[in-house]
Amino acid sequence: MIRRSPPKTWKELVEASKKMTKRDGDGKYEQEGFAWNVGGQGLHVIQQVLMRQYGVEPYSEDGKQVLWNSKPEGLAAFKFWMDMTTAEHLGDPTFLETPDTAFKSGRAGMIIDGSFNISAYKEANAFDWGVTTLPVKEEGGMASNFGSYWTNAITKDVTGKKLEASEKFLKFLISEDTQKKLVRPCWGAAFCC
Repeated sequence: MIRRSPPKTWKELVEASKKMTKRDGDGKYEQEGFAWNVGGQGLHVIQQVLMRQYGVEPYSEDGKQVLWNSKPEGLAAFKFWMDMTTAEHLGDPTFLETPDTAFKSGRAGMIIDGSFNISAYKEANAFDWGVTTLPVKEEGGMASNFGSYWTNAITKDVTGKKLEASEKFLKFLISEDTQKKLVRPCWGAAFCC
């Protein structure tokens, strides 16, 4: 087995993905180098990672205005992300139905996903894989992370002290102060390859 270090920059990700992408005689994917997904975690990557790495604050301070188009760099960041599938042909969001299905089956070389999916990947993948930081725009550039949050709920079977603790935690999660902290940029990352 050949061990390779994960890509540190987006350019390295594109180059590594090209090497891993395989197509059949009709041009259909047999394996995609990057499980590209704008509808899932990819949306967060565009908003919270690429925009900032390209020098654009995605939203106004009060959170009421989208600033993606405030600078030409915003369009450049968006174009870079879209070019991964439209120009570079590294992957397709419908390959094997979903990007995480492609990665779980060993037919995608890399994917950006949340830590919530690590146990599912461990369970499904019989191949060697790992987790690393998100790429940067250029060597030594802004390191980035994002959090994507879905639904927080309490099941009907929770009772007693567990219910009290769950309600307290849920109130904390949905408080205005906590929500503001969750949408601020933080640095670190989750990236599977």
